[in-house]
Amino acid sequence: MVIYNKKRKAIIISIIDDILEIEQLANTLGYDVSKIFIQNRKKPDGNSYIGQGKLEEINNFIINSNEIFDLIVIDGRLKPSQWFNLEKKLNVNVYDRIRLILEIFKERADKKEAKLQVRLAELQYEKPFVKELIHRARSGEHPGFMAGGEYQVDDYFEMIKKQIKKIKNNLN
Repeated sequence: MVIYNKKRKAIIISIIDDILEIEQLANTLGYDVSKIFIQNRKKPDGNSYIGQGKLEEINNFIINSNEIFDLIVIDGRLKPSQWFNLEKKLNVNVYDRIRLILEIFKERADKKEAKLQVRLAELQYEKPFVKELIHRARSGEHPGFMAGGEYQVDDYFEMIKKQIKKIKNNLN
């Protein structure tokens, strides 16, 4: 288990009022939730999960805050394009609920088989996000925090496919 010396700062964004569980999950990873934004919506916005107005509000908060935020946690499942748009606009790493839970499992896995299973889940989760980065790189947009260019993203995607195959073979 990883022990953190200083609390890292996080922001939670949700489209529902009940955020207790996601806050506890963030705390489990050593994040201190500094701010919570609730955007009451029936369904997530297709572009940014929260809508343009709320996105601007959050961006202004981050810019005008004296704090440095290490993570933004979305209480839901992000599409790769939503993740990309949020990271690009807010300049902070963004995790959705699934990524956050995978990080907890990754931190707590202690046996070889458990570590392999978590890594497999993580790679399968990442594949569509890497595809989005490839798409953005090819269309001339620079990918977010995960990559530096088209070739690196393509190489990373190929590495993911190879690792998935290798892990599946090791688990069988």
